[in-house]
Amino acid sequence: MTDKKVRFYCEYCKETLSIPITEELSNEFKEKTDKWPYPLVFPHSDHYAIIYIDENWQERGVVCSRISIKEKKLGIS
Repeated sequence: MTDKKVRFYCEYCKETLSIPITEELSNEFKEKTDKWPYPLVFPHSDHYAIIYIDENWQERGVVCSRISIKEKKLGIS
């Protein structure tokens, strides 16, 4: 499965990127996904790409964000 990649366009970088589908990632998706398409959060440069992936490893939508909230910032322990 190492030849398989998910390609997506990053609206902040203005470029097409690809994520290799490793055996580890594939197994994690099999164990944890409960719906399709499923969002994958990809940290990239100074932002995050949220890539919606279908069961055939095709990109079905992308949104980007520069904001991430950690539990400690919210006062949650």
